[in-house]
Amino acid sequence: MRQNMKYRIQNAEYRGKRQWFSYLPSVICGFLLITLIAVSGCATTAGVQEERQIATLTAIDITDNTLNINADKPFKYTIYKPSDPYKTIVELPDMRLGIAAGKIKSEKAGITEIMPSQTDEPLLTKLEILLSSPAGIVPAYKGTLLTLNVINPEEELKAKTTEKAAEAPKAEETKVAAEKIEDAFKETKTAETAKPEEKPKAAEKEEPALPKPPAQKELHPATSIVKVSIEKEQDVLKLIIKGNGALKPNVFELDSRTVLDMPNVTLDAPLPKAQSPLKGLRTGKYKDKTRIVLDMKEKASFSVTAIEDSVIVAFQLSEKEIYAAKAEKKAETATGGEVKTEAKAQTAEPEKPVEGKYKGQKISLDFQDADIGPIFRLLADISGYNFVIDPAVKGKITLKLMNVPWDQALDIVLQTFGLGKSVEGNIVWIAPVSMFAKMSDEKTKAKDVEEKAEDLMQEIIRINYATSSEISGAIDKGKLLSSRGAVTIDNRMNTLIIKDTQKSINKIKELVKVMDVAKPQVMIEAKIVEVGSNYSESMGIRWGGNLGTASPRVGFGNIDIASGTFSVNTPIVTAGSAATNPGGVLGLSLGSASTVQVNLSLSALESVGKSKRLSNPKIMTMDNEAATIQQGVSIPVQTVSAEGTKTEYVNATLSLGVTPRITPDGYVQLKINATNNALGILTPQGYAIETKSVNTQALVKNGDTLVIGGIYTTNTSEGEEGIPLLSKIPLLGWLFKTKTQTGPNVTELLVFITPTIVTKP
Repeated sequence: MRQNMKYRIQNAEYRGKRQWFSYLPSVICGFLLITLIAVSGCATTAGVQEERQIATLTAIDITDNTLNINADKPFKYTIYKPSDPYKTIVELPDMRLGIAAGKIKSEKAGITEIMPSQTDEPLLTKLEILLSSPAGIVPAYKGTLLTLNVINPEEELKAKTTEKAAEAPKAEETKVAAEKIEDAFKETKTAETAKPEEKPKAAEKEEPALPKPPAQKELHPATSIVKVSIEKEQDVLKLIIKGNGALKPNVFELDSRTVLDMPNVTLDAPLPKAQSPLKGLRTGKYKDKTRIVLDMKEKASFSVTAIEDSVIVAFQLSEKEIYAAKAEKKAETATGGEVKTEAKAQTAEPEKPVEGKYKGQKISLDFQDADIGPIFRLLADISGYNFVIDPAVKGKITLKLMNVPWDQALDIVLQTFGLGKSVEGNIVWIAPVSMFAKMSDEKTKAKDVEEKAEDLMQEIIRINYATSSEISGAIDKGKLLSSRGAVTIDNRMNTLIIKDTQKSINKIKELVKVMDVAKPQVMIEAKIVEVGSNYSESMGIRWGGNLGTASPRVGFGNIDIASGTFSVNTPIVTAGSAATNPGGVLGLSLGSASTVQVNLSLSALESVGKSKRLSNPKIMTMDNEAATIQQGVSIPVQTVSAEGTKTEYVNATLSLGVTPRITPDGYVQLKINATNNALGILTPQGYAIETKSVNTQALVKNGDTLVIGGIYTTNTSEGEEGIPLLSKIPLLGWLFKTKTQTGPNVTELLVFITPTIVTKP
């Protein structure tokens, strides 16, 4: 029985094992099938996931106002702005660059250039967009198309200003383009699949860092205005507002007022007395800001600059105010003392720009703690000049300028950072002032080295018209010789012997070419005529008496003479009898007349025997060289002294000295010295010499005649003849005597001078 039970158990175990083995192939097949399905499903899922993440950039299209970016699949994007307002960065993660890499040039939508690039780890396509001017970017994404709308902030600002011109501007409405651009780029957008934390990482990783400016002390926002002052310098009146921190003013105009709003500050300083063009200063609290109102006498252009803890409002003065300021400054300088100390302090400061010299397009700028590099790029775009910025030019500035010329804004930034500029053609190079000074020193040293290394040459220069001494003096004054050069004068041959470098010799040749020219000559024709006073009036000249101008028309026979314009005679001595005033009278009058008219008048007077021509000399002289015409006698005069009696000669002559100078417009300026020395009465010591002279200057047109008159003499003589004794009886004496009187006889001397320019002898 036990054996049967054992057999049954063994038989059952055998059947169970055989049944399990019969299911084994099915189990294995099922397991393999499940494995294949799982592997296939995982591969499909991974493929779908990979297909969703990797996209390819297929096209970049630029229209008038938009930039279109196309891909073959949906994608995510990031847009941000670096510190350069002319650049925009678009990053496309998990996207391949399906177009050719290289610069894409454009003249549309305010875009000048697009630079696409791709990085593999991580996979990223980046587009660097360069703008022609600072502008805002507004993205629009749909499907596989990203559209970037380029917005010009200046047009947007003009539109807002037009809509709200009647309202008082608010602080946020007066911000200028640069600040709006920063606000437009602060927000970076991505598709819904993008994670916010990925944006700054992409920007920090891919964007090349700009050179870091030197560390500057950060100013906290001001809470109080600690000082308000007014300064007047040159042609500008400055209102300076100083705070205990950085001030952010909002400035606008209302009618004849200029308004400054200072948010979140209090005024803890007195206001100064107003000066022209300011009529008054007022202040008040307006909501959360301090408002300073500047009442203007008249509308004046102004600029506003916010630098560190100060706000400077500069008003352009009118011409009348500039003249008054200069006069006041001269008066203060004359008093000395404290004024001299102030003048020294002013000379130590850098030169202030003069607003009158700025002619550039007027702009408005508003920057808060901005790098100066992009500001220079903005000014370059506005001015049309090419700017080259030295790598040493770095720094940050806070400024606000309203309606100022761009070149004045440039000078303000340059002076703030101690920079200088050099303009060559349409290129402006900006660098520290010390660098320009260093370059100047290096050029001077290089020039000295070059001169010392250059060979010395010798050349003989012959002078034609000038003198060698005159040319040598001009060479010395002009410092045309190098340190090794020398000049030798040969007066006999009127020649210069130059030994110097070829460069210096060429400069001397240029000087000789300018100076060694033939001077024009002047032919001077003089007519010295003696006439009676009544006939001198006939010629249109009135001697003595009334002040005024005589211009009558008088006929001589068949000749009708029209006079010119003449000045007034100025008598020196009144006339009298020959006994009391034998010397006569000396007067002077100048006038000009046509040469033809003068000749006709003299011919008419001579024809009736009423004039006497004393002299008619002609003389040629060089420009600016004196010429003398003299006629008369030398009278011997005996003098007695301890040495004995000796004879001296005194000239009794009629002389005329003339020095002509030709003006560039064809006139001749005459310097005239006329004298008339004549034999006078006999005295116990000898004959007296009557001397009359005139010194004057006049401007005459080439070929016209200058008339000098008023040298005249009045002679009166009285005589009595009678029977001795009987002629002395009162009353009855007239029966035995005769009384004669002659005169007054007036003799006038007229001098006519006609200069004629002779260009070639």
